[in-house]
Amino acid sequence: MASSVQDLIEGQISTGGIGGGVSLPRGVFEIDDTLTIASVRGLRFGGQSPWATELRWVGPADRPMFDIDRSADILLEHFSITVGAGRELLAAAWIQNGKGRTGPKAAPGAQGSHVSWNNIRVVGDGNLVAGFHVKLFDVEKDIKNDHHSFEHVTVSGYTGTAFTLEGRNAKNLGFDRCHCLGLFRRRRIGQYAVDTSTHPNQGGAFVWNKGSAIGHEQADFKIGDRNDTIKIDGVSSEKSARMLQMPDYGPGADTACPTLLENYRFGTGDPANPVAPDGSHPV
Repeated sequence: MASSVQDLIEGQISTGGIGGGVSLPRGVFEIDDTLTIASVRGLRFGGQSPWATELRWVGPADRPMFDIDRSADILLEHFSITVGAGRELLAAAWIQNGKGRTGPKAAPGAQGSHVSWNNIRVVGDGNLVAGFHVKLFDVEKDIKNDHHSFEHVTVSGYTGTAFTLEGRNAKNLGFDRCHCLGLFRRRRIGQYAVDTSTHPNQGGAFVWNKGSAIGHEQADFKIGDRNDTIKIDGVSSEKSARMLQMPDYGPGADTACPTLLENYRFGTGDPANPVAPDGSHPV
């Protein structure tokens, strides 16, 4: 259950919020409550491989598997996240500057930065709302939540968005060879691979390198407000309604919010997953 895995995490946090390392063995770990890493600097959490170590959600439908709160230099790697039979999961992870923790194990002044995810599989099978959410906890206090990275991360079977990026200080977010699969049983159920538009004037900025975005009902990428440079390079896409959605920013938007697309393969759909009439060009 979650308590035993959470105990392993807590056992690796020392005075001042300095983290050590948690290494899970092969096996299936049923998780019934959110795993929290709060006010920590420098923790590694890992399994043996995405096919050998599985975190299976069996908890309530209104919370995420992980809450990474006011923590920096955190590495999570080599495991999978799944949803148990008859269950629903709100998100694979939140990365935010929330309330953090107090007490001797709290890292003083910690804010979200350099949270890295590597070699992770998230398998929703239609019972997952969202993948990873760089979350704006307080719109009035948009503080540092930047330099997070995702390498070889696959998210599949979600009904919402694989990666939601919020906050004007959510800058330099990096994606390398990640895969967003919004299909379930060969039909689209996911809305977006990446969405930065969920808060007006509070969108994150990112660089996406290679990987794929497949089977999205609305678009592969939805870009919100003017924040910082966004680059999308080398994406392979098919069976999505659109490649990109952006608002009309008005005069001067190309310099205020540069968005660069390169080497983007936007494949055709099929009768079950057609391309929208406006889907072959940014709208």
